[in-house]
Amino acid sequence: NPAWKAAWKAEIYNGRANNLLSRYARTDPSEGLAEFGRHLAQHGHDETRRKYPRCYAFLAKQGLMT
Repeated sequence: NPAWKAAWKAEIYNGRANNLLSRYARTDPSEGLAEFGRHLAQHGHDETRRKYPRCYAFLAKQGLMT
């Protein structure tokens, strides 16, 4: 999805050093999604939304953040 790819590129691939999920998350958008999900499970909605607002908003718009 182009919208996910843009969010991934902005916040995960080119993200700030203190927000990096893992080096695997930077390999491609699907791996970024997997690592984003891991972060969400470990740290919850509030922190994930704060650190990765574009990625979170994309998934919320898809109805996946209920």
